[in-house]
Amino acid sequence: MIKRVSYEIPEPHLFIKEFQQIYSTPPIAFKEYVSNSIDAINRTEKNPINLGIIVNKNAGTIIIRDDGIGMTNNGVENIPRRIGLSSNREVKEAIGEKGLGLYAYVACGAERFQLYTRNVESNDNFFTSLTMSQTSKEAEVDQVHARDLPFGEFEHGTEVILSGIPPNVIDRYFTPSKIKDLVADFYSPIIRKGILKATVGWLGRGQKQVHIDPIQYRGELVLDDLIEVEYKKDGEGDLGSIHLYLFVNPDGKNEKVKYYNKGVKVYDSISLLDELGDLPWKSGKLLGEADEDFLTLNPQREGPVRQGTRYQLFIDILKDKENYLNGEIKRLKTRERRTREKEITDSILRNFDIIYHDFKLKYADVWVEGRSGHQVQDVIEKDEKAVPDIKREGKNGNKGRKTEDGNGKNVVEPSPDGKPKPIRSARRDISGNYATDFTNFDVDKQLLRSELDSTFGLIRINIGHSDYEKVIDDDHKFAKYTTHLLAQEIAYGEFIRLNGIDPQALDSNVTLMKNLAIEFFLMQMQISKIE
Repeated sequence: MIKRVSYEIPEPHLFIKEFQQIYSTPPIAFKEYVSNSIDAINRTEKNPINLGIIVNKNAGTIIIRDDGIGMTNNGVENIPRRIGLSSNREVKEAIGEKGLGLYAYVACGAERFQLYTRNVESNDNFFTSLTMSQTSKEAEVDQVHARDLPFGEFEHGTEVILSGIPPNVIDRYFTPSKIKDLVADFYSPIIRKGILKATVGWLGRGQKQVHIDPIQYRGELVLDDLIEVEYKKDGEGDLGSIHLYLFVNPDGKNEKVKYYNKGVKVYDSISLLDELGDLPWKSGKLLGEADEDFLTLNPQREGPVRQGTRYQLFIDILKDKENYLNGEIKRLKTRERRTREKEITDSILRNFDIIYHDFKLKYADVWVEGRSGHQVQDVIEKDEKAVPDIKREGKNGNKGRKTEDGNGKNVVEPSPDGKPKPIRSARRDISGNYATDFTNFDVDKQLLRSELDSTFGLIRINIGHSDYEKVIDDDHKFAKYTTHLLAQEIAYGEFIRLNGIDPQALDSNVTLMKNLAIEFFLMQMQISKIE
């Protein structure tokens, strides 16, 4: 039999104020139904909650079902009579806004709210139902048999049906993909711990229900620490915890550490707390979660009550981690910088290879490479018997000369004029003969941007120079700057090498290397046009 229950608002001014503050957007209002499901956890046995969310756009309906402990008939009847009671005073341990949460359907854009629930200790086949709508001044409470439930029966827990939601509101806020992101964002810690197992999808045959996973953070995990906190509550000792799950993204600029209370998001950034408004929390490179379970939140759940011993304990613990986190940010920034430097310089050197080979062809008439002095091939006299030709199959079926005779000795062909022949130099690549090392120069060399160790082909670049510091955070400027330095040092290195081959060609070598440097600089100019 349907029982009509009149709404009672003991504190109308508080109700209106809190309702407007708490449910400023449809997603914020919707998440309260998820929070109420999480509150349904049997905290004694720590059973996880299975939560299913189904969206029917055509009917303008969203169904939210959990397998929590459920509510009693008396508990359901009291809901309309307790509108406007401060959630903080009413249910101290709750995550959801129990005093207001079930009325959030209005802010979700729904016309009607239905609830079906059965307590875990119930022994009958009946569920208690509650129906509220914007057009009625009374709520309806009834008993419904399990077989008459609109979306099938379930053992225990609560099912909420929000109906009359306009299609454009569903498109904007409540598609399965958007609900998935919303739930993952607000409840990531308890999803990760397995306390909440949630799915979402469209209503209909063949429609898959997608599991909602916790947030996946970019960067490298630097801290996964569960810290126990001893404190006093109502004069007695109690135990709480802070779970820090933190990553560093060296390339990040706007990364944030989210602040959670009992696994539910309070702040998008913990740096909103005045005491944590500096590095590393506001570095833009630190991200992840700080989840605590012992602080008291203000009635609107806008943040923790920023006073008392517990709050100071929380701040002290986070401050104690700052030196370590700043060190990790610096370490990973340096590592990322070294990796990026190598990738860019390797690319520059490979491009230099192309320029270098084209340059040698262009100046082939004066290029002296290959005059290798004492390195000559063996020859035999004309009257000596040469090793006969031995044919073999190459890898691709091509005919080729066997390079050794049957005794393992090199096959030597006669020289037409009986004179030793110079050995041809192997193909020379810039990238194979030069390498870079980004390092701090000694005090007496601090004014140098770079220097070449010609013995090993090592080009050192001074990371302590002010010009380097100006370009390091901009890839285009860094590539242009590095190209300029490498062009100078490689041209000088090739000049030294060619002089060693043919010291008599000094003037020619100087001209060649000036032209080579110009070719390399032209590449630098192409890079600068990208900026």
